[in-house]
Amino acid sequence: MIQIVDVSSHNAPVTWAAVKAAGFAVAIAKASEGVNSPDAKMAKHCAGARAAGFWIGTYHYLRVRHGKPQDARQQMREYVAIWREQACALRPIIDVETAGNDLCAPDEWAQAVTDAVGELEAQTDVSPIIYTSPGEWLGAHLGGLSALRRCPLWLASYGSAAHAPAPWATFAAWQYTGSGTIAGAGPYDLSRAADLVPLLMPDV
Repeated sequence: MIQIVDVSSHNAPVTWAAVKAAGFAVAIAKASEGVNSPDAKMAKHCAGARAAGFWIGTYHYLRVRHGKPQDARQQMREYVAIWREQACALRPIIDVETAGNDLCAPDEWAQAVTDAVGELEAQTDVSPIIYTSPGEWLGAHLGGLSALRRCPLWLASYGSAAHAPAPWATFAAWQYTGSGTIAGAGPYDLSRAADLVPLLMPDV
């Protein structure tokens, strides 16, 4: 089983060598959120994890409406520049959550997610990973987007069991806790995957 940790600016400095020694192999750092809002610690997280020998990934928190609608395609163009700069081994990742997007109507959600996926595919020639929870995804009425089965699912579901929301039949990775500890430090978001290949860029 492949162990994954993901971090953002909310995390204190990470002792990456200790995380690696604890058996973790993949590090995913928050890159950006909405338009023109890079994560302040992303570069430092990626540099430290890379030096410790991790597979590196980054994610973008999709803003659909934050006071006013935000252009999903513009967000992806900004994000993919960061993703390329970090030479990520993992596919681009779109974080789909309702927090901060509370005023969005279902049609806004569907358009934004579809546009974001399409823009990343146009920019990178691969389908991105989608990170979401069943409650967030179905709460935004996105279960009918059957074409998005082509995107690997990184499922957030805390507890002893995990079930993928429609349109997926299964998940590529499972974030099973948001309060994990590693070598006495934390809290961390921790995930696991049975196979790394669905998460990686094809040429890695």
